[in-house]
Amino acid sequence: MRVWGTFWRDPEEADRSIDLDLIRRGWTFVRPYRRTLLVYLAATGAGSLLQVAPALLIRQIVDLALPHRDAWALGLLTAGLVLVFVSSSLLLVGQRWLSLGSAPGSSSRSGWRSTASSSACRWPSSRGPGRA
Repeated sequence: MRVWGTFWRDPEEADRSIDLDLIRRGWTFVRPYRRTLLVYLAATGAGSLLQVAPALLIRQIVDLALPHRDAWALGLLTAGLVLVFVSSSLLLVGQRWLSLGSAPGSSSRSGWRSTASSSACRWPSSRGPGRA
C-alpha cells in the first residue's frame, strides 16, 4: 500500500492552465445565486476584519490607555471591544441564516421550523399520563 502515491500528480495535468470556458460554464450555474454569493463573500471578508480588530484594540489599551492612565481612552477602547464582539456575533448569525437557504432546492429554513414545531408536539405533557 503506497500512502504517498495518493499525493502524486500527473505532470500533464499539472501543466494545464485554468480554462476560461470552464469558468464561464460554471458561472452559469452560479448566476441565480450570484447576489447571495457576493453577500456571503462580503460578510466573510468583514468577519475576517472583525477577527483582527480585538488584537489591535487590546494593543492600544496596553500601549496607550493604561500607561497614560487615560480613563476616557480606556472606556472608549473597551466599548470598541464590546462593539466588535456584538457585531461579529450578529455577522455570524447572518452568515448562518444566509447559508441555510443557499443550497439549490433547499428548504432548510421551513424544514427547520416544521421540525421544531413537530418535536414540540411530542414533548410529554406536565399533567401526567392519562390525564387530558
